Amino acid sequence: MSLDRHLTRPSADIAFADSGAGEPVVVLTHGAGVDHSMFDAQAASLARRGVRVILWDLRGHGQ
Repeated sequence: MSLDRHLTRPSADIAFADSGAGEPVVVLTHGAGVDHSMFDAQAASLARRGVRVILWDLRGHGQ
């Protein structure tokens, strides 16, 4: 999933992706030194199973 959406607030622009449908909802949050792409395989597998997946990049990481 590519981070094609943005949440913009004063002094912050957070890039995220939302598969947009399904339950349960799973938010995948990476650790320091990596970005959302570490979850590519998991996000694709969950989305195929009908789970709503939200990915995002922490400030200063990735997008």
